[in-house]
Amino acid sequence: MDCESRMNQKTIAIFALPKVQLLDIAGPMDVFSEANRQVGKEIYKTILITPTDEPLQTCCGLRLLPDYAIHNDLPQVDTFLIAGSPFMVDVQANQILIRHLTEICRSSRRFGSICTGTFLLAKTNLLEGREVTTHWAFIEQLKDAYPYLNVNNQAFCVQDKNMFTSAGVTSGLDLALTLIEQDLGVETARKTAMHLVTLFKRQGSQQQFSDSDGPTSRGKVVLNDLSVWAKANLKQPLNTRLLAEKLGITTRHLSRIFSKEFGVSPAKWLESMRLAHAKKLLREDQLAIKQVAVECGLSNEQVLRQLFVRNLRISPVEYKKLYQYKL
Repeated sequence: MDCESRMNQKTIAIFALPKVQLLDIAGPMDVFSEANRQVGKEIYKTILITPTDEPLQTCCGLRLLPDYAIHNDLPQVDTFLIAGSPFMVDVQANQILIRHLTEICRSSRRFGSICTGTFLLAKTNLLEGREVTTHWAFIEQLKDAYPYLNVNNQAFCVQDKNMFTSAGVTSGLDLALTLIEQDLGVETARKTAMHLVTLFKRQGSQQQFSDSDGPTSRGKVVLNDLSVWAKANLKQPLNTRLLAEKLGITTRHLSRIFSKEFGVSPAKWLESMRLAHAKKLLREDQLAIKQVAVECGLSNEQVLRQLFVRNLRISPVEYKKLYQYKL
């Protein structure tokens, strides 16, 4: 590689802790490598940074050799990303590590995280008031741990100025393709995705992969009992008034309780319950769309479609196709 090419080369650094999700590293790195092949130049150089010089064990057992320990003298980093882990929520990072991460983020042109890496990135105190995302299963924990964040529970990839965060695991591919599109243009990004046999722009939101039954109570047994009753009666035309009557309280009192315990209104809670049930029926049963609407207490197919588009950004038909396997 000539001197000019080296000067124009962008170093993509991914930082990972032990028990990292392998795909959070390998996925984006493969995307950047494929982009190099598409343009016939080494535009991107990917490096792995870890806490120490020792081999890094991933959560699947594979061990990786780091290019640098975080305390080493690092090359100039163009884009710095923190990889996630199934165990990231419980990580207790020391202040020396946090200081290193903060310095690299500040000195890089772009920075961000993949999957649950958002939890570690948030410890740098560079995210206050900024929009982020993470794996759908950890959205509520992220909100609770860092209430000053603007958490997007829908997007596969979120950009806030020069910061990029992605949703769960394979969403790291979406993040990498977004960066390539900005650097090299839409056509290169599209061809890169095609050669990796992945979608360039995914439809819908990450909530289409969630198996959550909806918001859960933070402690009141009576509300957990109400949840069980509501799930068993979703086919009925449930509303806020009926829920209040079930508990023997006013609708205003019910709204206050739901706001405190679930973080949403009774109407939004019911909507989440119906959406979760509809998703389950579409995944597991051979019911027609019209019958799914009936089973969820909705008046017709159009109301069901509006529910899906509003929350998942795809229609019930499109959602059903995601789970239809044909050999």
